[in-house]
Amino acid sequence: MLRLVIALALALPAVPAAAASPAELREELAGLQRDDTRLQSIAWRVAHGNASLCPDPQPAVGLLPMDARGFKDPAAVRAALGLSGELGVGAVAQGSPADLGGVKAGDELVGIEGIDFAALPDVPPNSFARQVALVTRIDAQLVQHGQLALMLHTPGSVASRRVVLKAEPVCRSSFELLTSGDQAAADGQRVVISRRFLAGAPSDDEAAFVIGHELAHNILRHRALLDKLGRTPENYRQTERAADRLGLWLMANAGYDTATATSFMQRWARRRGPILFPGTTHDGWKTRQRTIAAELAVLNATPAKPDGELRDWRGLFPR
Repeated sequence: MLRLVIALALALPAVPAAAASPAELREELAGLQRDDTRLQSIAWRVAHGNASLCPDPQPAVGLLPMDARGFKDPAAVRAALGLSGELGVGAVAQGSPADLGGVKAGDELVGIEGIDFAALPDVPPNSFARQVALVTRIDAQLVQHGQLALMLHTPGSVASRRVVLKAEPVCRSSFELLTSGDQAAADGQRVVISRRFLAGAPSDDEAAFVIGHELAHNILRHRALLDKLGRTPENYRQTERAADRLGLWLMANAGYDTATATSFMQRWARRRGPILFPGTTHDGWKTRQRTIAAELAVLNATPAKPDGELRDWRGLFPR
């Protein structure tokens, strides 16, 4: 299972056509890095901000690895990123241990104590198998030792450096950026959000509602619940209502503006509702707005404690 390092697998894009110049490739990779950093940063804030309330939290450091073999032309990617090897840092979540420890997206992963890079599977280009294996080993290292010791090299610098990152708890889930499609979904273990969908939430507050909604599905184990109760339209709608409601609490505890959930629903879901929110599995956008408004009234009547204690949502959402 891919898990957060904070987040797990990155759905890497195919390298642009062979005719693309190195400058165009660098621009494409930089854009992917920005989007991935945005997703991981918001996800970290939401998952870390609610960790004490989530069942079975997991240790994380906010580091997303990258494998050049995940692209069609690893050599071109290595050259564009200035890497001597093929493993690097794809994204670092803002405010995470990796960020506070000085790890930067684009750093080369020279080594990780306790993990033998040579033992990772040898894979052809355009394969994620080695990245999956690396993330699995990182996850095990964090569970066993509660920290990650890295050897990093910044392209263009002379010496490598050793960084030790102490893990912090987060709500258990992975967050993956898809480079195609127009979707946001959760499967019980992962949250996947396409670049296009993420771009449709221009403010981080709106994106936090989307991420919180999908994370709520995993926290409440909706896939297992639907397996048990049956995948009827009404049962789907019940899980979507609960995800809308819990998503508000998750984003509030992370410090995001919950009022933006209404603006997101009106501007995005109303315009594209028939595609993104089919009526058989989701309420119409006006009904969803009413659900959100009612839950906001409950949430706002439950302010955070002066000592910083979180708004406790557990009693409102049986699992």
